[in-house]
Amino acid sequence: MKIFVFEGMDGSGKTTTVQAVATELQNLGFKVKTVCWLYDGVARDAVGRAAWYLRRMGDWYKMEMPRLALEQYDYVLMDRSWISTLIYQGYLSKNQAVTNMISQAVVKNCLYVPTLVFRLSVPVDEALVRIQDGRGELGEHESPEQMADLEHIYQSVLPEFLRNHKIPMVVLPSGSVEKVRDTAIDKIIAMITPSFFNKAI
Repeated sequence: MKIFVFEGMDGSGKTTTVQAVATELQNLGFKVKTVCWLYDGVARDAVGRAAWYLRRMGDWYKMEMPRLALEQYDYVLMDRSWISTLIYQGYLSKNQAVTNMISQAVVKNCLYVPTLVFRLSVPVDEALVRIQDGRGELGEHESPEQMADLEHIYQSVLPEFLRNHKIPMVVLPSGSVEKVRDTAIDKIIAMITPSFFNKAI
């Protein structure tokens, strides 16, 4: 069983892409589990939020992964992951304690390590429009300035962290979600089916 994580700032099309990829894989006969990590909205500082996320994700890893393996799932597709916690509560909040906490959790095998991370990238102005169309208002980290900071982190800071932990990442075609969606989905399917890994799942 392989875990594929879809990351990117809000409005980049993660949920749309995960749902489309899951449907394509199911049509090919694979058993697929989708997981979406959402914050509970309870006010906490960066360390408190990170600890809440990591506890939930660690419990999921210990309890759900064995069950999914037993039920012979082929793929787990994640809409966000602990990488989002690293991005938002660590790098964006400039909190080194959070970054260290997550790094240690990965090293100690307390968190799942993705088979592959897919990063979705769209222009900041389009992401902001998609957020407002979908929810009607912008959230805590969704000012144009913060979204630009997030894109910089995804482009320049995150790759180094993933390389240090030997986690591969693929950046999907950049541009309007509607224009690149089909190309991106075709690329994802080609990359995550068994022939790409040259071994059975």
